[in-house]
Amino acid sequence: MRMNPIRVALRVLGVTIVLYVSVDALFGWIVRPKAYEGLGYARLAAPAYLGEPYFSEDFLDESYRQPGGWDTPEGTALVLPREFRGKYFNIDRLEPTHLTYRRTVNDAVLGKPVITVLLLGGSTVYGSEVPDELTVASELSRYLNAGGNHRFHVINAGVTAVGSSQELERLWFEFERGLRPDVVVALHGVNDIYQGIYLGNPRGGVLFDTEIWVADLLRHVPKNIFLWAKRRGERRVITEGLRTMPTHIQLDSTLGDLALQTANIYANNVMRMNEIVSKNRGRFVSFLQPSVFTSNPWQDDDDVRDAVSITTKQAPGLDKAFVHGMPALRRAGKAMSEFGVVQRDISDAFVNKKDLIFIDFCHVNSKGNAILAARMAPEILAMSKAMTGARVSSHK
Repeated sequence: MRMNPIRVALRVLGVTIVLYVSVDALFGWIVRPKAYEGLGYARLAAPAYLGEPYFSEDFLDESYRQPGGWDTPEGTALVLPREFRGKYFNIDRLEPTHLTYRRTVNDAVLGKPVITVLLLGGSTVYGSEVPDELTVASELSRYLNAGGNHRFHVINAGVTAVGSSQELERLWFEFERGLRPDVVVALHGVNDIYQGIYLGNPRGGVLFDTEIWVADLLRHVPKNIFLWAKRRGERRVITEGLRTMPTHIQLDSTLGDLALQTANIYANNVMRMNEIVSKNRGRFVSFLQPSVFTSNPWQDDDDVRDAVSITTKQAPGLDKAFVHGMPALRRAGKAMSEFGVVQRDISDAFVNKKDLIFIDFCHVNSKGNAILAARMAPEILAMSKAMTGARVSSHK
């Protein structure tokens, strides 16, 4: 009796799928691969995590599992984290925009006029290296709400990998969706240098793709074996330093041109952000963020040595990009101040630090975030005192 070939093919496919799922599930149960075992493996031994009460393998695993995906609102190039609920990380969808934000902790008690602070930035602001209550936004909220006649509501709109170009679009989108912050704060500069000079793309752009429906579907397919192999490969690239320096990094003339283009685009983005906020009767301040390259990279601290070593393997030649890029951004900041933009250079915030703070060249632990918040808070408090009562009391 001749069997229907389509039916045979379907049976073979069904048996294959069952076998694959069974073997993959068994492998996952025995090996139990962790999300951090690839690019995040080195963080297990990061000196800056020693003594941090929140740090554990569970924390590190959740930090590499969250947020579970990224979305792009229709008609934009924005990348937003998906909603997420965890022990250490929570991504909430908030009114009036219904966009997603990393949760900010340390809000003040009710009963005082509210000042809304929108905090823009990249991964340093988003804060994958710490729990919700210890991000820059949460630490800033704690400083701002320590006293005074106002209650500060700080919104963490940081998104991993974004630079000033994406921040500008995000700010415009926030206002289009109905958010009216009293103060807008941007902590940035590092991603502009990384993308504009190191990657040779002055206009910047996200460093990962949002998930289309096919990729979204594949998220639910068991793939323990695939992820284990992928993370082993990532770990080998990082630990053995297999990445090579971009060719253009070796040419000082090219670096100078990229630094000038990057600084001009950065300045234009910041000035446009200031214009948008001013037209909506708010206050804007831009902070030039620090990194290990603007600290004391020669300082004989365990975290600095570790950060420099990791950076040399993950992004060889990045230090040269910062040698050219940071002075260019500083000059741009001084030029912007002549047009009324409040630009503050806090790139020296970690010079002569007393604690171990660096996780890598730009990401820090809770102590580092507290230093950043302490440097930013006085400027915001000064702005709040200068604001009219009518502007503040209009928020509920």
